[in-house]
Amino acid sequence: MGVYMKTVCIRILLALGVVTVVSAQDFRATITGVVTDQTRAAVPDAQVRAIQRGTNQVIETKSNREGYYTLTYLQPSTYDIEVTAPGFSKLRRENITLMVAEKLDLPLVLELGKVSEQVTVTAEVEVVQTADASGGMNFDSMMTSEYPLSGRQVYMLMDLTPGVLFTQEEFGTTGHSGTRNWDVNAKYVMNGGVEGTNAFALNGAPISLTGTWQLAPNVDAVQEFKVMTNTYDAAIGRTGGGAVNTTLKSGSNVWRGTAGNSYRNTVLDANFTQNNRVGAPRGKHIWNQFSGTFGGAIRKDKDFIFVSFEGLRERIPFPAVSNTPPLDLRDGQHFTDYKITVNDPLTVHTCVPSVDRVSSCSRPDIRNPFPGNVIPASRMNPIGKKILSLYPAPNMPGLTQNFVASNNVGVYRTDQPIGRWDRVIGDKDRFYAVVTFQKGREFRNQTGFPPPVSVGNMHSERQNMNYIIDWTRIVSPTAVLDIRASFGRFTSMFPYGLMDSGFTADDLGMTQMIQAPTAKAKHPPRIQLDQYSDLFSNNANMYNWNTDNQWNLVPTITVTRGSKTIKTGADLIYAARGNGSVGYSNGWFQFTRKWTQRYPLVGGNTSDGSGVADMLLGHPNNGQLDWTDTYYRSWPYFGFFLQTDWKVRRNLTLNLGLRYDVQIPFVERWDRQNAGFDFNAKNPVSDAVLAQWRKFKAQYDATNPRFPYPDPPIEIRGGKTFIQPGGARRVYDTDWTNIQPRFGLAWQFLPRTVLRTGFGIYHRTATQTGYTDGFSQSTDYIESLDGGLTPSSGFTGPYSLQNPFPNGIIPPTGRELGLLTNIGRAVSFDGRQRPIPRTFQYSFGFQRRTIFNILIDASYVGSITTKETVVYDMNFYQKDAILQGRAVSNYMDRTVNNPFYGILPENATLGASATVAARELYRHFPGFQGISMQTNPWGSYRYDGLQLRVEKRFTGNRSTAGALTAVFSYTFSKNFQNKNRRNNWNLEEPVLHQLVSYDKPQNLSVSGIWDIPVGKGRHFYNQPGAFMDKVVSGWTVNWIFRYYSGNPVAWPNVQFTCSSYLVEDQTRDRWFNNDRTCYRAWPAYTYSDFPDRFPWLRQMDYRSVNLSMNKTFRLNERWRFQLRGEAFNLTNTPYYGPPDTGYQNARFGMLPLDQRNFPRFIQISGKFSF
Repeated sequence: MGVYMKTVCIRILLALGVVTVVSAQDFRATITGVVTDQTRAAVPDAQVRAIQRGTNQVIETKSNREGYYTLTYLQPSTYDIEVTAPGFSKLRRENITLMVAEKLDLPLVLELGKVSEQVTVTAEVEVVQTADASGGMNFDSMMTSEYPLSGRQVYMLMDLTPGVLFTQEEFGTTGHSGTRNWDVNAKYVMNGGVEGTNAFALNGAPISLTGTWQLAPNVDAVQEFKVMTNTYDAAIGRTGGGAVNTTLKSGSNVWRGTAGNSYRNTVLDANFTQNNRVGAPRGKHIWNQFSGTFGGAIRKDKDFIFVSFEGLRERIPFPAVSNTPPLDLRDGQHFTDYKITVNDPLTVHTCVPSVDRVSSCSRPDIRNPFPGNVIPASRMNPIGKKILSLYPAPNMPGLTQNFVASNNVGVYRTDQPIGRWDRVIGDKDRFYAVVTFQKGREFRNQTGFPPPVSVGNMHSERQNMNYIIDWTRIVSPTAVLDIRASFGRFTSMFPYGLMDSGFTADDLGMTQMIQAPTAKAKHPPRIQLDQYSDLFSNNANMYNWNTDNQWNLVPTITVTRGSKTIKTGADLIYAARGNGSVGYSNGWFQFTRKWTQRYPLVGGNTSDGSGVADMLLGHPNNGQLDWTDTYYRSWPYFGFFLQTDWKVRRNLTLNLGLRYDVQIPFVERWDRQNAGFDFNAKNPVSDAVLAQWRKFKAQYDATNPRFPYPDPPIEIRGGKTFIQPGGARRVYDTDWTNIQPRFGLAWQFLPRTVLRTGFGIYHRTATQTGYTDGFSQSTDYIESLDGGLTPSSGFTGPYSLQNPFPNGIIPPTGRELGLLTNIGRAVSFDGRQRPIPRTFQYSFGFQRRTIFNILIDASYVGSITTKETVVYDMNFYQKDAILQGRAVSNYMDRTVNNPFYGILPENATLGASATVAARELYRHFPGFQGISMQTNPWGSYRYDGLQLRVEKRFTGNRSTAGALTAVFSYTFSKNFQNKNRRNNWNLEEPVLHQLVSYDKPQNLSVSGIWDIPVGKGRHFYNQPGAFMDKVVSGWTVNWIFRYYSGNPVAWPNVQFTCSSYLVEDQTRDRWFNNDRTCYRAWPAYTYSDFPDRFPWLRQMDYRSVNLSMNKTFRLNERWRFQLRGEAFNLTNTPYYGPPDTGYQNARFGMLPLDQRNFPRFIQISGKFSF
């Protein structure tokens, strides 16, 4: 960026006179309007006062000479408005309910008379938004407390908002653990924004750093929260989709409190389908979620406190369906029973059709089957047999999906105290402070396998704390200053296996297996077996520790100038993230069918080779060992905004905003970062490698004139670069172009109808952390010394399972090796340019208030996100070599002498063997394997949606009239992406234009709260006797119904040779045409740009019903007791995951056996309140 542009940007910031950052979203409401007499003439200098019910806090201002007034920073609550002016009667408008971040247009009409006279009007709340064009939905305390909400997790209500999609579908052992306050999640999409790019705030302070909420305050503490799907307020920043702002309850002049508990038990639950399949009973389920609140005035009208506590103790059935090898497959003698042919990896030879019983040779090299299709006992590796023996025996038929752990459980414990203090300091100053804390633990066995091979989130912990303070001062009748400061910390610690089991690699017979010094114990390595569940760990990190810190300072000032309300502010954030992940510090090995399939380098169908056979032979096909360092990255973020709400006419409001953000790239405390990749630098090994290369070429070409040895490059170029001490410390250049205009229009062209439209540009949080090669080092397992034709491993000796890393572990060298870092291996890097993705949001729609104060809100909403990163492999094979390899068999895969051997380290992939596949020498930069640049800003997303919301919201006094709240939400949408290529090295191939993986075109929900209108204080039978009052009064029914379309099915990159993918009668065992004869792999070095998902083949549609009924008993004038029953997934409708699309797999085209959702759970609750 040029000096001139930087200067212009700095001048803009100075002109605004503010410094801002993170989403400066304020949760408080604003009332604006005009004071007139009965002839519609403006009344200047009228005193306007907002009096908060419960606390008697007063906010006041005066109308200007045009009659306009603005009341800002109003806590979401119920208010009475008083207006006085000389010559006019006093006006009092009562029962004005303000919601989170609401902008209410409230015209005030005065009548001629004495000030001592009073005109009182009970307000009919205007449900149409006449002062704001933004979209979204408010969830008040009645909705959050009454809706049937499993786990009492308020953010699980977000998808009742049109345009909001919850993309997390899998719950239980292998998916999301549930919907309790333990759970944090980034799986929300708002108006087509990229998944996980939304902002979450508590009382305006950020509680998310990278799109995941870090705290879900308990239901009893929440006053209200608002889902802002598209907002045209420039104070909102760091979002690629929407924002969620939650406000906590505060104390009042009346002391109030609650105490309650929610209980679940096995007796009340339905069973999981996977348990029913094997005739297993329901697992043990014990749930106790207890809570309490207490709040009131320490000094009347001056000091208020509110505290809450919620705890959870749960033992939940998590029956797991896993894959375990059948017992008769483990002896090496029964592969024929499963129609599997296993080939001897030591019999590789040149394919001859007439000899090798094939009609034609699709590859030049081929293997012979084991005689009798039986692996001799003398060839079975004792370590491989030992690993297989640790798999539990199947308890269901089949090759896979054959083990149901019906007694598997998850264990959870969380505690969450919250406190708030509000203070009124004189007539002009207000102050509040909030403290939150949460700590929780989880034990979740993903596979249900017994120790020591159990995997999952074992003994995991999360901890979160937030401190928020806010001071508001009325500077003048037309200016208000607000300053908010906050600090938040979120820590997670996740072991992914039973690290305290005492079982070690020695117990497997891997007596010479080494571990990284960072390993917590001599734990066995992670084992992955083709088609079967993992052992010892299910994650790349045996242990993962992260801490996020955020410091936030947000001063803002709001002034009224004529018909304009102008807000400008200064937000500043400093964020830091510490990471202590150890990676595969104990190692990782993968066993596929690679060594027992017929052709060494190309797999066939499910009957061609077996991962079990490879394991019996002791031949891994992949593996690694990690030595990972810790990191501490920190960065500042500045934003600058100016927002004007301009009431052009009494029925026309414009929202005009401008925001400018600067996201400064991070600094790693110890400079443990790569700075990129230098493609032009001559690598230090160049001369030695090229001398050997020319020598080998001369020898080879003399005897192989048809297929010459690959030509040597001019130089061996390229290498990793590093952040240097004393030099520039930031990995990326700062993006100075994040200017974000916002525009909204609300035009009330009919008395009860408003046209609302708007447009805005948004820049989300940058999340790239760069690369740390050299500081975090992986040592690859060398599975072959001849380019993949035969395995390198034997029973003992180098590269065997007993001694898989004979050359030791590569220690982190930091920046010392320079260009030699990770030479001979695949590497990735980030470029210096890191444009922040830009989202354009726009909407056009109407709101209309109909009979019974019902709101109809219909809109078209769209968004386009650009500058999305696309991965580009810059070191694939040269194009002419690919074409030759496609035309001539074995051209690319022939074995040649390795010019890197003896020069590169032996534990580098290219330095391990004296021979190498010729394809490795046809790379553009042959000193490395893949070289992938991760930050190319070529990708984009687009969303178009039609959204409808019909809402009847309750207002008034519930105790005297009862409540009826109902919301119907519907969205019809399409969400496309241009994000990836099938072949990420081929720039001639267009970026795929296809549906996003979570596209759901139809989304519908119906929710409501109904106080049955029978009994005391209701419409019917409202004067029952004492006994009947206890029977018929105080009943409430609440419900949530959800329906949404299934996701598009991910499609494999294979040839299809039949007429149709679809089937006439779709079943769980035949979701699409799964005739394996219709599918075949692409020929060697033939690359398809076929899309990997289609709109016409989708997963199951999803539907669920949650229902609750509660009865409130009046114990006396003050005390109440509520008894509540809830059913989650009332109809007990199972939801199954996507079909298996691996045409080589046993369950190809079938849905999984285990349901992804929870069965029907019934919960009983009781709560005292006063």
